[in-house]
Amino acid sequence: MLLYVKPSQGFALIAVLIFMQILALFSWYALADVLLEIKMNREVMLRYFAVQQADQWLNQAEFELLKQLPHCLLPVTTSAVLLNQPLAWWESSITCAGHFYAFRYYYVVEYLREDPCAYIEATKVITAYYRITLLGIFKANNTKVFLQSTLARPVKSSQQCNGLYRSVKLGRQTWREI
Repeated sequence: MLLYVKPSQGFALIAVLIFMQILALFSWYALADVLLEIKMNREVMLRYFAVQQADQWLNQAEFELLKQLPHCLLPVTTSAVLLNQPLAWWESSITCAGHFYAFRYYYVVEYLREDPCAYIEATKVITAYYRITLLGIFKANNTKVFLQSTLARPVKSSQQCNGLYRSVKLGRQTWREI
């Protein structure tokens, strides 16, 4: 039987318990950080998927525009005005619309101008430029994506070129996310 206990024996136990508490707190912080990273990656992937879907439907709208002018033709409008339009405006008869499973999209086409000095490659037909603005809504997380592209389309015109002729490819000229 021990009649004498050293005071340092209790100190070692307390030091080990404090060390384990600190280790547990660091582990909890690391786990919370990993869970936050997973959640952020999921949001990034859903956004990427929404942009890819919107681009697919923008391609389809461009293809349709090359065949014929749609009913959703607007005068030139700034991007800021289109971005600030409420969803009810996009759902109105002014715009063209469609859906694919959990993805809805709305778009408008703006006539920009004719360029008598630009001709479509191999056809020697004058070019007219149009801009398509597409709003895509992914229902899974209500992600909204705005895409814009500029398109060159052949047009019959009697305008004369006052400068140098240049060749332009038919179809998409620019693309951007706004």
